[in-house]
Amino acid sequence: MDFALASLGNQNGFNDLVNGLRSTFRGDVASAYLTELFRDKPFLQKLYPYLDNPDATIRRRLCWVLMYTGDETSLKLLDRLSSDPNRDVAAAALRARRAILARASAPSA
Repeated sequence: MDFALASLGNQNGFNDLVNGLRSTFRGDVASAYLTELFRDKPFLQKLYPYLDNPDATIRRRLCWVLMYTGDETSLKLLDRLSSDPNRDVAAAALRARRAILARASAPSA
């Protein structure tokens, strides 16, 4: 239900999906839903404020989402997160940044 609400632009749907990232049981599902949503570039901008979440698990999993969906607009935010006090978040941000740069430099078919 949260995915459907979020895809319609409902802020509560986004909040619930992002909060689901901290769940041991639902985190992977929430991550997959967010990855699908944020492939659409207008939705991608809605993800950025959540990168300031105080929960390190949420920040880390959002970096994973950006690894697959991020673009050049994501790089500045990932640079900031690469200095996150949480080492797992910083490592995920660096991986996401490398993936985005690799995608950007790859020849398009």
